[in-house]
Amino acid sequence: MKYIIWNEINHDVFTKEFNTKEEAIKQAHYDWNKMATSDKKRSSSFFVLESVNPDEEAENHYDGDIILTFGYQKYRIVLTQYTEGSGRNYSETIDNVDNANFDLIEYLKDYFSRMVVNENEWYDALLIDNDTDETIKEVFDVVETINK
Repeated sequence: MKYIIWNEINHDVFTKEFNTKEEAIKQAHYDWNKMATSDKKRSSSFFVLESVNPDEEAENHYDGDIILTFGYQKYRIVLTQYTEGSGRNYSETIDNVDNANFDLIEYLKDYFSRMVVNENEWYDALLIDNDTDETIKEVFDVVETINK
């Protein structure tokens, strides 16, 4: 197959293969987000590879370009979307960072510059320590905050 998720932990390599880039990237995000913190710390490499040769028996099957990498980072940014009247909220980790002192507002300005926000939606963002699950920073009503 053309796209390969590669995960190396303690010199053991685990791979999953996919026909499409979209499938591989979606599965890699899912796998990484479900992986225990201790496994993330021990993972020396976790990435999606676009193989130069999709023939799984070929010698150069694992040669190619890395199109997405993951690595353990100390903090995660969690974005929660609220929709008025729906009674449902949606939260997801949108990024991981190593430094708790980075400018979360500037990051959110850039992130939201690529989004369309409906009038009946609002968002909160949290910077959370991956080891302790402690909230380090919080931004309530992100859109209003970044537009000030």
